[in-house]
Amino acid sequence: MTEHRAKRKALNGGGTDRLKRNGEDGRPVGSLGWVMFQMAICVTGIYVCFGFWSIKQERIVTKPYKVVVEVSGDSDIGRGGTNREVFNKASNGTVVKEAKLSTVFVIGLAQVVAAVVFSSVLLAVEKLYMRITHSQATVTPHAKKASGGSVRHVNPAGSVSLSSVTSHTVLMGFTNAFASMLGFAAMRRLPYPVVLATKMSKMVPVILVGFFWHGTRYSLNKCLACALITGGSFCFYFFGEADESPHKSKPHGGGADANWLGFVLLFFNLLADGFTNSTQDKLVKTHNWTGNKLMFFANIATAAWLSLLLLLLECLHPFADMYLSIPRPLPITTLPAIYPYIERADTAIRWFLTDLAPLQDFSRTMHFFQQFPEALHDVIVMSLLNAAGQMFIFRTISLFGSLTVTAMTLLRKSASVLLSIVVHGHTVAPGQWISLLVVFAGAVWEGLIHTYGGRSPATK
Repeated sequence: MTEHRAKRKALNGGGTDRLKRNGEDGRPVGSLGWVMFQMAICVTGIYVCFGFWSIKQERIVTKPYKVVVEVSGDSDIGRGGTNREVFNKASNGTVVKEAKLSTVFVIGLAQVVAAVVFSSVLLAVEKLYMRITHSQATVTPHAKKASGGSVRHVNPAGSVSLSSVTSHTVLMGFTNAFASMLGFAAMRRLPYPVVLATKMSKMVPVILVGFFWHGTRYSLNKCLACALITGGSFCFYFFGEADESPHKSKPHGGGADANWLGFVLLFFNLLADGFTNSTQDKLVKTHNWTGNKLMFFANIATAAWLSLLLLLLECLHPFADMYLSIPRPLPITTLPAIYPYIERADTAIRWFLTDLAPLQDFSRTMHFFQQFPEALHDVIVMSLLNAAGQMFIFRTISLFGSLTVTAMTLLRKSASVLLSIVVHGHTVAPGQWISLLVVFAGAVWEGLIHTYGGRSPATK
């Protein structure tokens, strides 16, 4: 028995050594120089693409667009939808019209469509490469079964597997679609550097979901790192509020209520991101999806949700106009106790339809693009940068694992905060610099926990 265990251990050790030599997925990783070259390409691609993407995103969300128009009797001035327009008089009978792009879902749809195009090309190249390599080195089914290459692809209950994949993909698309919506809504209520600094605290929703949903316990180091990042992010915001001059108008114009609403939206954005990331891990580990396949189906599902929602908002607009044209309900003499509740419900519905619901979001945004072509150019450029950045991220996952991507993402967001401060001229108080250092320290601590701590969460 002892000899048999020794032989089995030797066989397992040999398999482990082969995996270390050939990489986690069994493919040869090549020489150290080739590996470092691929790492350099991935790092450069991620930093360049998402660095310029963050600059372009801030410009689209926070800065108004301007165009010179002629004043005439049939001018379309004032028909800007929900985009708040400002007109400044100019010479020769013209005015300078400026407005912010106020869309909720169209920017997200443009980004996922670009990502679908990128991932489709990558999937086609991957399939072609697999076909060429398979024709050059054909492996017998017996050899595949011995090496474990095809065992995890075979599932006796194929329909169950298809149902599981479909449900996970639909859920991933739903959370990804609404995460982007909540993120853009938060950016309109909070300074952009505050949003970037707070988005480093993804550990908060992960810990909450893991503890209350999955029953996972987390180490004290992870909780302290989470507290550092979260506390530093809030201090970064509050020091900026304290340093702001009392007579200076706030660019985000919502007051304290809008600021707290921005933090609430940002929290749910991080929560949705946490569900999206956990679902992606499930698909990769359970169903053995490649990075290109994950990128393709994640963006396809997101595009489907966004398209359905935009179509629904277009169809609901006539019914909303019909409801708003109805006079307010008159007092009910027979049931006076119910009337206050009916009046409150009617007021809430009218407020939702006029101020909150992005009805005709697609058609209004297309009209905005016709008036401000620069906005359309910026959205296209940002979408292409996002798609290219996703390509490098998923390539890094397939080559080096998600741990490396996590470290790269934290460093990228740190650099994006500094880029936003430098490029867009944000004033930073001394206390904010200290808070930013606290956030960076917490992010580095989190990376060290993941790198040297092994499995930090311990299930109950």
